[in-house]
Formats: sequence, C-alpha cells, structure tokens
Amino acid sequence: MKLGKKIYSLRTNHGLTQEQLAEQLGVSRQSISKYEYGQSTPELEKIKVLAEIFEVTPDYLINDEIDIPKNDTEKTILNQTDSVENLSATGMNATKSTDSEQAEKGSNFLCTSIEELNRKTETLQSQYNHLNKSIKIVCITITAMLIITVLLSAANVYQSSLISALQQNQNSTAYYTGVTDIEEDLVDQIFSTYEYGVKKYNPEDNTVDFFISCKPIKYSTATTISAFLSFENGQVYDYILSENTGVFSGSITLPLTADNFDLSFLLDDQEEKQNVDISYSQNLLDDSDWHPSITINSNESKHDKNETMMLSGTVCIQSDDSNDMTIFLPSISDMKLVFRMKNHILYEYSLTKQELQDLQKGYGPYISYEFNTDKNLFEQKIDIYVEYKNSYIDKKIRSGGTIDCDWLTSESSTDILPTRTDEEDIIREIITE
Repeated sequence: MKLGKKIYSLRTNHGLTQEQLAEQLGVSRQSISKYEYGQSTPELEKIKVLAEIFEVTPDYLINDEIDIPKNDTEKTILNQTDSVENLSATGMNATKSTDSEQAEKGSNFLCTSIEELNRKTETLQSQYNHLNKSIKIVCITITAMLIITVLLSAANVYQSSLISALQQNQNSTAYYTGVTDIEEDLVDQIFSTYEYGVKKYNPEDNTVDFFISCKPIKYSTATTISAFLSFENGQVYDYILSENTGVFSGSITLPLTADNFDLSFLLDDQEEKQNVDISYSQNLLDDSDWHPSITINSNESKHDKNETMMLSGTVCIQSDDSNDMTIFLPSISDMKLVFRMKNHILYEYSLTKQELQDLQKGYGPYISYEFNTDKNLFEQKIDIYVEYKNSYIDKKIRSGGTIDCDWLTSESSTDILPTRTDEEDIIREIITE
C-alpha cells in the first residue's frame, strides 16, 4: 500500500478530518490532501509525527513492502506444556488401574517424560530468545537502510532543485517523490495561457460543467497534465486534460455548491513532475450567479432616554461591473434587503417590481432604512445582505457582508460589496429551506 493511501486509511480509521490532522501535524489542509493523493510526500519529521498520531512505526508508513513475520514459537511451547499435562493425567490413571509395580514403572516413565519435555522446552525457549534477537537486529538494520536511502534521495532532489532555482532565479520546493511545487505567482513561467470557469449549468441534477484549459511553455509528446479541484469539505476531483496542438483542455462535471476550492495542475513529462497552484478559494457559485454591489450611506445615530439608538440612511444596490455576471440579472426575482445581528432581524425590505426593473436597467435603487437598536450593542457585528431567487439555477442566494455596528452610527459611506476583500466578512451562500 502506498504512503498516501496509508495516511488516508489511518486518518479515516481514527475518525479525523483533513483539517484536524493538519492541525496536529502543523501543516495546511491542502498539504494533507496532497499527501493522500500522492502529489507530495511529507518530510521525515512529519512522518515520525504521523506515526505517533496513528500509533504505527515510521517503517510501516514509508515502506510499501515491509512485512512483519508471525512468531509461532510461543504457541509451540504452550502446546508442549499441554502435552505434559495430558501425560501427567495419563500416568495417574495408569497408576490407579495397575498394581504397585506397574505404578512404579509408570511413575518412572512419567518422570522421564517430564524431564525430556523440560529439556525440549528449555531448548525451544533458547531458540525463541535467539530468534527474537535476530528479528530485532533485522528490523533495526532495515530501518537504518531505509532512513539512509530516504536521506540520500532527499539530498539528491534538493541539490537538483537548488541548481534549477539558481539557474532560473526562482524558488521551488522539492519533495521526496520528485514533485516540484510551483506557487501561484510563478504560473506565468510554466504556462503561456490558461483559463477556467463554469461552462454550463445542468438543472436536472444541479451540477455544472467546469471547463479547464492551459498551454504549457515547454512540453513533449510524453507530457500529461491533470487538473485537481480540492474543496474545503475535503472532496477532491481530478481530471486528465486532453492535448491538441499544444493546448491541454477538458471539462469535468461538479455539484453546484458555495464551498470554496483550490485549483492546481500536475504537469508530468516523465523526467520531472511539477505541481502548479493556479488559484485559491474559488467558488462555483461565483460563475453561475449575479454579483451585487452594495453601498451604505449612513446618517448620524440618534439616542433617547430608553437606552436605544436609531440608525438610518440609504442603501444603493447595483450590479458589480467588475465581472460579466450581469447576464444572470434577468433571472433575479423576489429580492429583499436585510440587516441582521446574529439571528435577530433588525430591518428587512422587499424590493418592488419597479425597483427590480431599475436594477436590471443599471439605475440601481436607493432604499432608505431606519430602525432602533440597543445602544449597548454598539460594538457588535451586523450582517447586511440581499436575498433573491435565481431562476437560472433555481436557487435562493444570500450575498452581502459583515461590518461593525459603529460604522452605521456616523455620517459616512461604506461599500459592503465588492470592495471588501476579507473573506471572513463576505456573505455568499445558497439558502437551504
């Protein structure tokens, strides 16, 4: 069994997720995914930690063929001990059923048999001890040879990688498997062009056809390229791209979700393998839905004697012009604006048919809001988003962001989408009934 499959099997047997194992090992979830899929191999120190976590030896993890032999010596000793007891019982029965002379002969025979068995037992025990020592010596020798082999292999790969990095003036990390990781900012040195995205939505099974295309700068007839989509829920999809006049492309069917995923290519020309990170935190929903732009113009808050404060202002809802997802705007309906603190709705407004028409024409409705809240919640977070029905994918979508409540207490203008870049503050999800 290969190392990646061992890590996957042991992790699932121990009831661990990729995130939990990554936290114990001190690496990212993506690294665990690459370990399990054989795209890269953990360092020796990480292998030792994995062995402790899974309660196995490092030899078991890194050696695909090692086999610990069964030891039957102890079973032999136990069987012979049982034979002694049976013989004793036989001798006693013989003594009772014969006269004194036969009893004496039987006793002498029994004593002789016991002495002989004791000598054989001592011999077997000595052989067992010698065999046990020999097994330990063999295991230690094999372990030492494996460690030396791994270290020599790592040294050779590192030396080759270092020379390549000096020649190309770039940084790369070489693993024991010979796979070189290429970071996202160095992709242009590997591919002259590449593109990806949702090609078609399939309403019958709620899936999308995801298209991938790339053209490597250097390739040969032996070159193969595989695409890997690693989702944050641990699911990994891979697809071998087809080559046509130097362009490698293909399409893979994926379930439509709002989960983020990372995209990478494994470039293999038989002489070298390169794992190329293309992008991080992509989202299939982003290629299948309209993207709103939300701007808040807040007024100075007002306080009264009842420990409450009144928040007011206007909200402008428009299309995000930074992408071409406006093609989905005619599919949008049943839109409402929501202010929410935790699970409590502070303000809710449903857009009229005219306001939706203005939005589709690019005018963008301006919605006035006004509501009271406890002034002790001044430092709390407020979710501001729009909910709407996208008839193209037959889903209800929630898009918006989270801001501090004090941003709404003074006269100011705040962009909720799309300029906020902190992923933790972005709200983008499919509403499940």
